[in-house]
Amino acid sequence: MRLIIPTILLLLVSWGTAQADDPFFDGLAGNWRGAGFIKLAANAQEENIRCRLSTTNNPNGKELFVIGSCALAGFVLPINGSIVADGNATYSSTVFRTLVRLTTNSFSGRRRGASLYLHFEGRDAGTKQVIKARLVIQKHGKRGFAISVSNTDPQTGTFFKVGTIDFRAG
Repeated sequence: MRLIIPTILLLLVSWGTAQADDPFFDGLAGNWRGAGFIKLAANAQEENIRCRLSTTNNPNGKELFVIGSCALAGFVLPINGSIVADGNATYSSTVFRTLVRLTTNSFSGRRRGASLYLHFEGRDAGTKQVIKARLVIQKHGKRGFAISVSNTDPQTGTFFKVGTIDFRAG
């Protein structure tokens, strides 16, 4: 479970604003409510998750700050981070270390059409296990977006779907 929680946090801060010539994130600054499911391990049952996020643009238009929280089965996870549009449809981000115990905490990816594909690799500071994740952000016009994440199973090294959260304005 220690490896899944950082992945969830990365999932939730893995979207932001783009440069003026890249409208992928136009309209996504504001307040959002999300609902969906996650699995804390490859062989675990799905659990419901609910999130509330508030996002604000940096005045330069290349970074979106995200703050909020998600709740699931007795956990409340604070979300605090940002993502930067690097140009040429590439994105990168760092996650603030308030809850995540990682030895590296950045991810990067590319936009393709209405989706942003991000990849992360790092190590848990406590267990030293490698954490790998694939994140997909699918924009639904200006009415919302969905975030899906896959993670590596530490026993098999294969990817499994951690979950999906669908966000709407609110």
